[in-house]
Amino acid sequence: MKSIRSFLFLILAIIYSPNCFSQEIPTITKYTEDPVIFLQEVRLTFEIANVPKNEIKEYMGKFTTAWNNARFNENLKHATYNTFNLMLKKRTKVLPNYQIYLNAIMNFVYSSQSDAAFEAWQGCVMNILYNESQKDFTNFLDVSENLFLDNIFYKTPVYEYKSSSSNYIFEYDKVKGPKIIFVLI
Repeated sequence: MKSIRSFLFLILAIIYSPNCFSQEIPTITKYTEDPVIFLQEVRLTFEIANVPKNEIKEYMGKFTTAWNNARFNENLKHATYNTFNLMLKKRTKVLPNYQIYLNAIMNFVYSSQSDAAFEAWQGCVMNILYNESQKDFTNFLDVSENLFLDNIFYKTPVYEYKSSSSNYIFEYDKVKGPKIIFVLI
């Protein structure tokens, strides 16, 4: 009887032990506004989302190259920190939103768009995050990613609508949401 009691006590002690069978999973509560640490936090974000390590390595290589590009100035980095922190606060899905946001930023860095165009776009991003659904946010990021890359403003598996120039303006209307205005030359 005493041995059964001891055995049960041992089992209960193991089960209720705070460190038993638990693996500490790191979490991010706020993204750091340090360029080097931020890159590590982005990597950790994708690891927590269970993205395969080889995909993370490849993606982070591309993102780090863009991040260290002179065109990715302090203004763009600060906007990225703020957006990541707001996405974290709003519990936005890592996949696809964090990745599409970074893709759009990388495509912007390599585009011919001005810093003023980025500010207008970033204003739309923040307004959508504050005022619209996650689906609307994802849709806007999808459009932005393709627009900055190839001037494509609508894409399906069958159709693709493309502008012949990258002369467009982003605006956010509180009633209608974001809009892209193509300027005639």
